[in-house]
Amino acid sequence: LLSCNDSARNDQATDIPDSTDKKVEKATEPPVDNELINSSNMLMAHDQLGERLVIYDIDNYEYGKSLDDLETFDIKVGHAAGLKYREDTVLGNVILVAGSHTAIYSYPTGKRLWYTKTPGSNPHSIEMLPSGNIVVASSSDGILRFFRTSALVDKNRDVAKTYSDYNLEDAHGVLWDPEYEILWALGAYELRAYRVKGEGSRERLEKVDMMSIKLINKDNIKEIEYSENTKIEDILKQ
Repeated sequence: LLSCNDSARNDQATDIPDSTDKKVEKATEPPVDNELINSSNMLMAHDQLGERLVIYDIDNYEYGKSLDDLETFDIKVGHAAGLKYREDTVLGNVILVAGSHTAIYSYPTGKRLWYTKTPGSNPHSIEMLPSGNIVVASSSDGILRFFRTSALVDKNRDVAKTYSDYNLEDAHGVLWDPEYEILWALGAYELRAYRVKGEGSRERLEKVDMMSIKLINKDNIKEIEYSENTKIEDILKQ
């Protein structure tokens, strides 16, 4: 694959103060509802009008039931653009929300475990790394914002005072790939791969230079520049 040559952008992380001063309670023995977690057909949705995050148990559907009858989870989260369910070794089962109230919520209790007042301008997507740290993709300012949240929760400190920014024009999506242990990030004209380097307070993102896919047409992801002799698996396993 051809690397997108973009010398004008700065891919170095910049630490910036976060004005959030809300404290987080240490998560100990997070509650688990095995009946809910083990359900094979759970549907998570966001009600923009009601500013609600709702989860429906589709397995309990019976003819004649309304969607409201299938609700198992309902909390206020403001306007949201990105939702994900994750299982974390420290926080337990959580829901990640990117939007006006970018936060981590415990599932199924709905307790807010972490949030930030500075997710970036127009956050679209959120992802949790294996360490528990958070990455938010914000489109208007074109950044991936990296929050070191795991150490904060583990040591019961205040919510993040600093974060790191990585430039990506019109950043819209982030997704952790457990097979190759990389973070995929989608921008307006580019799909990038990032490796996670360092540990604890020194954890950071590092772009895989040979794994930048230039999108010729941002509305059609099938149109990309690539080398027929290069395989994604070969690059990511190096």
